[in-house]
Amino acid sequence: SSISVKSMAELYEIWCFLEIDKILQALDFKRSSSNYSGPQKKRTPEGFGDVFHYERDGITIRLAHEPEFSAKTKPILSWENKHRPDILLEATYDNGDAIIWVFDAKYRIDKDYSDLQNAPDKVPVDALNQMHRYRDAIIYQYDSKSKARPVFGAFALYPGHFNQAPEQSHDNPYHDAISAIGIGAFPLLPCADEGDHTRGNAWLY
Repeated sequence: SSISVKSMAELYEIWCFLEIDKILQALDFKRSSSNYSGPQKKRTPEGFGDVFHYERDGITIRLAHEPEFSAKTKPILSWENKHRPDILLEATYDNGDAIIWVFDAKYRIDKDYSDLQNAPDKVPVDALNQMHRYRDAIIYQYDSKSKARPVFGAFALYPGHFNQAPEQSHDNPYHDAISAIGIGAFPLLPCADEGDHTRGNAWLY
């Protein structure tokens, strides 16, 4: 019943989270457990609420919806301000190393850019700036002296319309930035056919 009163932007965020869950399972990651914290978003001391866990070939994955990091959360934290990415994907390898990707669902298109004739749909610039902030602000603290930035990539997800057929794999307007610095965006839209990856989520997949 709570879904019926959510805005389209909130529904898009939830759909993006569930779409990443589907992609992970399509890549043969087996969901081992899940935790739903409820509408009030009860969080663990680490800052996590709703979480899915997966396993495959010695890799464990944690997919979290709206984790919140602050100076009080450990071992992942942030100073000065709280940060709450919409989606966090953490992969931990059998040697203990872990890397993180964060995603923010933005149900917006850059109007100034898209008004240009034949210009591709792009995400607003402030959404990309937020990806840079997440990567810089989220810190993994091993102990009182050892710290690292664990965010390997930060990406906005937005409702851009593209043909994502394999032969057009480099047509994502953010392909170069993602390859060079791990910051960018992926257009993400529902597919008419669940098995059709030529549109909707092929580039993120």
